[in-house]
Amino acid sequence: MQTEKLLEELKKSYEPYAELAISELKHVDDLRLTWQKTNDPEWIAFRDNPKTRELFKAAARTYEALYKQLANDDGELTQVERKAIKVGKDWSLWFMRALGGEPAKIRKQVEQEIKKFAEGAGISVDK
Repeated sequence: MQTEKLLEELKKSYEPYAELAISELKHVDDLRLTWQKTNDPEWIAFRDNPKTRELFKAAARTYEALYKQLANDDGELTQVERKAIKVGKDWSLWFMRALGGEPAKIRKQVEQEIKKFAEGAGISVDK
């Protein structure tokens, strides 16, 4: 079954219970927006851009190095140093999320999440 049809089926199945299924309907809308974004050529071009990939890898390396430094702290770091490392680690994580990952991988993950959500709602995904 196509992803768009699954999203429509999910929406239809939860609409009669709109007052009780607020979070489910919001999740369906969020999945729809994310899935539509993965079809946007500009979004794909940005994420596939070599500079974007380079920035993402640099942020990932920074995150990994800071994470290891914090994990391997044996009490020698001062509180200020630990906070600085944590802020750097959080910034790197935010930057990676802002740049996004591989478009094809993200699209596949979103489609799998939609299928899993549909199966949980009792909708056949093999149509």
